[in-house]
Amino acid sequence: MIGCGPDIACSEKSDSTGSAQNRRAVSQSDILVTARSALGTPFRHQGRTPQHGFDCVGLILWVAWELDLSRYDQSGYPRSFRDDRLLKGAVAAGFTPVDWPETGDMICLSLEGGGVSHAGITTGKGIIHACERVGKVIEHRMDAAWRRSIHCGFRFPGIE
Repeated sequence: MIGCGPDIACSEKSDSTGSAQNRRAVSQSDILVTARSALGTPFRHQGRTPQHGFDCVGLILWVAWELDLSRYDQSGYPRSFRDDRLLKGAVAAGFTPVDWPETGDMICLSLEGGGVSHAGITTGKGIIHACERVGKVIEHRMDAAWRRSIHCGFRFPGIE
């Protein structure tokens, strides 16, 4: 796994919802419950709501918005990309790089070689993500091939 350290440059600032003192305590379990509430939502490139659909970025941002962890949004990206825009966006949104992702963390994946091209939320033994091929938000087991595709992980803002 390649590190996603804080040295990733990002010129955008997160539109934070306020200090941690103003937020209710949110757990990794809350992240999973919120993400699972979107299961079955149709895939839609740059979708940001259950009513209109999600892509992989939109699902993660929506979970952060629903739990009042971040108000950051990232748009204007192509349907297919293999670069560091997801990494820069995660840092801008206040996500914290982690050495190895745990349950409820965002994972960045390199599915087709090259750079990061997909993202999801790890459930520990599985992954929740908006899957274009299947056409909706799904949860499934993370087998060896999926684990090998993990490029790096980030903890949601405000989660210890």
